[in-house]
Amino acid sequence: MPPSRVWNYFTRSSDKSKATCNLCKQEFVYKSTTSNLQNHLDGQHPSAGKRVSFIIIFLTD
Repeated sequence: MPPSRVWNYFTRSSDKSKATCNLCKQEFVYKSTTSNLQNHLDGQHPSAGKRVSFIIIFLTD
């Protein structure tokens, strides 16, 4: 499975336990899924989140 498109908007810490939003610099715990990162994009940066969802839908259709 290819990496999630949300990584276009986040940077992982060197130990890969956290992710920082490139748009607002908010930091999140990252363990195994990107759901919380996608939720942040949808809620705080809706135009970015919609672009990520659009790309995923476009690539899978």
